[in-house]
Amino acid sequence: MKYITYFIKFFYRIRFWLIIAPIIVASLVYWKTNNTPRDYTTTCSIYTGIITGVNILSESGVTMTSYTQGSMMDNLLNIITADQTLKQVSLRLYARIMVYGDPHKDNIYTQANNYRNLYNHGRPIHHLIDKKSDNDSINEQRTYENLLAYETNDPTNYVYGIYQWNLPYVNREALKKIHVKRLDNSDVLEVSYTTNDPGIAYQTVVILIDEFNKQYQELRFGETNNVIKHFRHELDSIGKELKISEDSLTQYRVEKQVINYDEETKQVAALNRDYELQYWETRNNYNSTDSLKRELEKRMQLYTEIIQNNNSFILLNSKISEINEKLAMAKYYTNDVVSKATIDSLQRELDTNETALAEAVHKIGYLKYSKEGISNENMIEEWLKQVLAYKKAQAELIVLNKRKIHMAQKYIHFAPIGSTLTRKERMVNINERRYLAILDALNTALLKQKSIQMNSASLKLMNAPYYPLVPSALGKHKLLTIGAYLATLIFTIFFFLIIEILDHTLHSLFKAEQLTGCKVLGAFTRQLSLAARRYNKVYTTLSAQNLCNSATTYFKPDQSNIINLISNEPGEGK
Repeated sequence: MKYITYFIKFFYRIRFWLIIAPIIVASLVYWKTNNTPRDYTTTCSIYTGIITGVNILSESGVTMTSYTQGSMMDNLLNIITADQTLKQVSLRLYARIMVYGDPHKDNIYTQANNYRNLYNHGRPIHHLIDKKSDNDSINEQRTYENLLAYETNDPTNYVYGIYQWNLPYVNREALKKIHVKRLDNSDVLEVSYTTNDPGIAYQTVVILIDEFNKQYQELRFGETNNVIKHFRHELDSIGKELKISEDSLTQYRVEKQVINYDEETKQVAALNRDYELQYWETRNNYNSTDSLKRELEKRMQLYTEIIQNNNSFILLNSKISEINEKLAMAKYYTNDVVSKATIDSLQRELDTNETALAEAVHKIGYLKYSKEGISNENMIEEWLKQVLAYKKAQAELIVLNKRKIHMAQKYIHFAPIGSTLTRKERMVNINERRYLAILDALNTALLKQKSIQMNSASLKLMNAPYYPLVPSALGKHKLLTIGAYLATLIFTIFFFLIIEILDHTLHSLFKAEQLTGCKVLGAFTRQLSLAARRYNKVYTTLSAQNLCNSATTYFKPDQSNIINLISNEPGEGK
């Protein structure tokens, strides 16, 4: 407690120094730094929408982890403060200042003195500044393009050094003072920039936001766009191969006149089966009728030769054979369209000729009885019947033999087509699967691109950057004044504290007890001021009485007590 009391008395004793000295020094600093440049701050807020925004993944029920959300926000912070972004900001800001700046008056782009400094410093590249157009935005873009074209990775290249050298406002050191932070755990990024030129502060933030959007779009869409471009190129290439293979298959089907190979081969196999049955049935009929005919001819002997040599028989037999062959052609060659009327006409003609043949045979009356007087009529009728059946079977057999050659040609035609069609269809199937696989991958890439577009579309300015009209609340001028005041205050305290530590005079109760190690029984006050000097004698008398009263308590009655008086003030004697 005594230490607290001592320090309170110590500060009270130097109170005038603690008040007057810092005020004097702070006033001098404020006066001397009154003309120093003020700092101006421009801020803006960007809503990213990465966490709470709507996208395709969130709509499909897929949620992001907190780690993923934090990583995405960190990526945005890194993009906006990356050297590549700041370098583009540097060149664009320099081009804008050179085009819009005025060496004689301040404007919303830069102050006149700052424009003059940058312009005079950049004499080697004055030819790159384009002001030919009446539209300053076109001049700015052309100047920026000229700077990019002129830049090389060479330390002697001035444009290369704009961002690297100690060029005020546009160098790396100045732009790294741009402060970007995430507001709590929200989707909002806050960008702020402070410099002593309000126009440059405002234009820097405006360009930074625009360049950030470009860099973000390029980074987010660059890889996806390349993948989509690759898939589309592959899709076009495979699509052409698929079309070529399909056209080749179609052309081959047209050349071979094949529509449905499986069905057609089934029909060929069915026709061949029917042909075999018909052929052997007709063959059996032919053999049986031929055998019966020959047997009857042996029995009839000479009569048969007479009938066969008859002109009418020969003519009618020839017609019957011809008609039977036509009917067999209509029967077995179903592909050749023959009208029913034609078939009925041929059938009627066949019946007419067969009747005429029978009548011609019956007209040979002397053949009805043999030499022995036995009747030949039944035998002749049977023979005639077998002759007609023989002719029919013979005609059908001729047609079927021709059809056998036709069926063989069918097999020769269809046999190689099967393997070729299989190979071509397999190639079409392979190309089709490749096409569908690339199409599915392309759709996935497009879906991802659309999701990125939805995220990117949510990058909006909540609070656009504004042109600062008043300096920051605590500019350099005010900071220097406050600093001078605090420094003087601390220096004064430490100065008197050192004096107090080095001073060994007994000017206070605490100091006397600390230095002597003894207890103080009383003390005389110093001489009072002029207004209270009449009380000096009273204070001295009271102090002496108090000291004597306190000292008598230490006297011992049985021995001599000695008091030593030592003076520490001049003129009092010893």
